[in-house]
Amino acid sequence: MWQDEFAIDLKQGDNFLMVKISEAGGGWGMHVGISETPFVPIEDILTDWLWVIAPTEPGQGGAASTDIDSLADASNNKVTEKRVVNNSATEGDKVGDYEWTLADLPDNGDLNVLVNQAGIEQGALDHITAYGLVTLVAEEAMEGVSMLVGSDDSIKVWLNGEVVHTNAVNRGRSRWPTC
Repeated sequence: MWQDEFAIDLKQGDNFLMVKISEAGGGWGMHVGISETPFVPIEDILTDWLWVIAPTEPGQGGAASTDIDSLADASNNKVTEKRVVNNSATEGDKVGDYEWTLADLPDNGDLNVLVNQAGIEQGALDHITAYGLVTLVAEEAMEGVSMLVGSDDSIKVWLNGEVVHTNAVNRGRSRWPTC
């Protein structure tokens, strides 16, 4: 089941999507999708993501870090959320001790699995933020497209440089959506 649904407008061609998931502790994950009714001609939304993680201070994960720029904190202000959502990132670009890494979103949305399998970090992660970037290619401009997301814990979503959704919450991830 999807936890959040909101409308987005897609321009024809490339649409740059960045998702931020902030974890307080325990399980950690993210789901993202676009409603298929009416059909939205978007190439696969689960593949070819760029990922980076940024540690947060204990007690500052999850809902508490939704509006904290964890990229800026991790890089001493060399990389910021605003800079990335407006200029993108490239595989291998550094953010403090970490770098942007290409990896698909796991089928079950488990970000611990993702960061371990992609070699970003090893072990279970608490007090951490993950950023995922993907380009959605739309065959035509579309208004009011239904975007669906789920997260454990908080989530923030940018599309084409603008924040389109924020949910500062500490919650468990729902089961993998079956739309």
